Amino acid sequence: MLNPALVRRLGLIALAGFLLCFSGCLREETNGDIQTFTYPMWLAGVLVLAGGAATAAGYALLSSHEKPAYMLLIAGPVLVLGVAPSYFFYKTTVGPEELFSRNGFLGLGTVRAKYSELAEIKLTSIRSRRSTSFFLDCKTHDGRELTLRLNDEGIQGALPAFIHYARAKNILIVDQNGDPIKAQDAP
Repeated sequence: MLNPALVRRLGLIALAGFLLCFSGCLREETNGDIQTFTYPMWLAGVLVLAGGAATAAGYALLSSHEKPAYMLLIAGPVLVLGVAPSYFFYKTTVGPEELFSRNGFLGLGTVRAKYSELAEIKLTSIRSRRSTSFFLDCKTHDGRELTLRLNDEGIQGALPAFIHYARAKNILIVDQNGDPIKAQDAP
């Protein structure tokens, strides 16, 4: 059986790694007119280490504290296999031609908004009991709709450039009621 002090240390490492998921350490790079938002590689590495520490702590606690041990044995692999790779693949890019965002589980969720295809951008929101979520619903010339979630850190960082490039291409930007948003009122 492992030393209780070691188990506590492993638990603290796992907790620190989990809290890093919410740290907001987005990195911005500018190359000419193109801005790129990614998470640093060390973040995915720390999350893998934290998941490993959670798994080891869970295994060490298995004989004495079953419920917390099973929670750690589940959380550790989820952190290593689900959360860490998502931070590794995350990328949002905005430039004079398009906005591209790759996010979600293993980077499988993608959105590509090409200004040449956009007819209108509408600022919308959805209220729940606890919070309000904001979106940019982009309508294309052929009637398709793209939705950009404004609670995504990369999209938030890219938003000023996205609005600037959209205005330069004379794309109509409206509020929820369909009224045009003036440049000084832009989000």
